[in-house]
Amino acid sequence: MTTVDEKTVTLSWQELFRALWPKPALHHQYLKLIDAGHRWEWYRFQDGWKQLGQFRQGAEPGPERLITMNNGWGVRFDPSLRSHAAAGSPPIPMTAVWAGLWLPLERRKGEPAPRIQPNAREAARARLLCASVSPSLLLDEGLRLVALWLLDKPVPVETTGRWLLAQLARLLDCDRMLADLERAEMLLPGVHLEIFPPRDVIAEAVAEPLKRVKLEELAAWLDAV
Repeated sequence: MTTVDEKTVTLSWQELFRALWPKPALHHQYLKLIDAGHRWEWYRFQDGWKQLGQFRQGAEPGPERLITMNNGWGVRFDPSLRSHAAAGSPPIPMTAVWAGLWLPLERRKGEPAPRIQPNAREAARARLLCASVSPSLLLDEGLRLVALWLLDKPVPVETTGRWLLAQLARLLDCDRMLADLERAEMLLPGVHLEIFPPRDVIAEAVAEPLKRVKLEELAAWLDAV
């Protein structure tokens, strides 16, 4: 983790992945990385990550190499790990849930990209952080701010995971597509943002050390509203 200032602690993509998916219980876990032209299959073996396919050492299109190959733009990941690489493979039990808010933009004459409207990011942060059960992480994608709740125990996707995502999206009036496990994608930390002034995607710890929320507390809050 990197301390940007007295209040902000940022995570690399490696730290974000370790937080989202603690030490694996399954032999293999598959992750999709997405760039402008491909969906790359990456798998977790024991405590490491490897690219699915035949690549020479150092040429595997993992996150850092994909960012370089795409000149720093547009590399995304599927926030759900899968049990195998085949198309349509169901997600494995979830260890995090999330909700995201799109931020309003404005264009100014002479600027090469849109900028976030004044105070919009601060308002979105306050809305997400003031939840009765506060999130563990914020992923600032520029155009969208995503809150992630790290769970203290894995939950079945069909009976609990989808319900948690749907309830969070409904309660916080968030991006519905992000609650759809078949379509959800997030930008990798370190990817350039198409906004002005230019900067990169940032993953931020809400508290240090990172907290994992109690599933019972999160479910009780979402079930009561």
